[in-house]
Amino acid sequence: DTQVIKRINALLDRGDISHSVLTDYVLRNYPYFSFNSPHLGNLYPYAGGKQKFYETINTHFKEVVDSQEISTIIDPFMGGLGTFYSLFTHIPKDTSVILNDLNPSIYTLSKNVQNKNGHKKMMVCISNIIQDMFKQYQTYQPTSEQYKEYHSALLQKLNEIEKNRTAKNTIEGSSILLFLLNNGFGGNYEMKDSGSYISASTDTKKVKRFFNFVGKIGLYHYLYNTAKVTFHNKDYKTILKKYSGHSDTYTTMDPPYFQTNMMSIEEFDKKMEHLNQTLATQTIGTQEYKTTHKEILSLTCGCSFNYGNFGDDFPHEQLLRDLKLIKGELTYFNYRHPLIEKYSKKYGLTIQYLERRTTNSKNTSGTPIQMKEETFMTRRRVKTALCSQNSTQISNNINYINPNSMVQKVS
Repeated sequence: DTQVIKRINALLDRGDISHSVLTDYVLRNYPYFSFNSPHLGNLYPYAGGKQKFYETINTHFKEVVDSQEISTIIDPFMGGLGTFYSLFTHIPKDTSVILNDLNPSIYTLSKNVQNKNGHKKMMVCISNIIQDMFKQYQTYQPTSEQYKEYHSALLQKLNEIEKNRTAKNTIEGSSILLFLLNNGFGGNYEMKDSGSYISASTDTKKVKRFFNFVGKIGLYHYLYNTAKVTFHNKDYKTILKKYSGHSDTYTTMDPPYFQTNMMSIEEFDKKMEHLNQTLATQTIGTQEYKTTHKEILSLTCGCSFNYGNFGDDFPHEQLLRDLKLIKGELTYFNYRHPLIEKYSKKYGLTIQYLERRTTNSKNTSGTPIQMKEETFMTRRRVKTALCSQNSTQISNNINYINPNSMVQKVS
């Protein structure tokens, strides 16, 4: 495709590497160029993405917009923007979209992609990052070890920018972050001590297709500006209070996750009551106090991947209490936990359990990973055949998605 070659050469026309080498690279990696692919997908991989549940999300959203007017869509935990990407083609004209994340680096990246000049500067900056790597190692296909070295140097540079973010370095910081996310390990991204941490990918195929996301910058610039998108860098409660208090809103939430807990509400409440009573009789600071306190935390803590500064000690139950702030339709994803069921009953919400595997369906020993149950909580039940015909009702407001039918679509 000569247009692809012209586009890459125009971005990389700095003279450090011959165009014949770049042309050869493009031709050899043609299938991986995102702006040539019919399915572009997310701007960057991000842990906890919802690609496996897009059909469920879209079905619910279409039912809502077909039955009522929606003025505003709110996502207080935008993360990898998967839900926005999934819903885009179904968003009614003139509907406002509020996308929020507490992570300032994710927020800044999104704002720069949305900006008319910023997204163009990012494309050039990322292209320069790639060319500098080719120049440093005198090859357009660096080894995994060479990439890890380059990845480490870029991550250090990004952390320096994050500690002293200015108008002059914001494009470079966002460009490095986007490059690292797309060439990192499985979307595992954390913020530690106000600095991003992204482990380098061990996928040898990934490190041979560095351009596979460049075209997505232009795509997402278009998406952000075609829809009426506003980005925020606030805590979730500020967003809910400001935007979700009206009946014509649609609030979708994919917060940090609970550790899976299969207890019933009664079992959980009884266990917590016993532990709290025990804790009240123990002396603070003693080993027995620490042991009891640790057991209490284990029942309410988040999963092992916690997003660093923005996931540690996340107030899971407080978020469930704050669902009362939402007056319109809502969706909420999490791993199964009795507190979710407790608050769904309190607020009259519907729960459906979707089975899923993690990204890797086998563990390091090669044995299959057990399926996990993902909670999909909404104000209204999904009525179409997608869910209702493939689910078994457990109680008045809880459905279990049949693994012999629905899992083929959502896992």
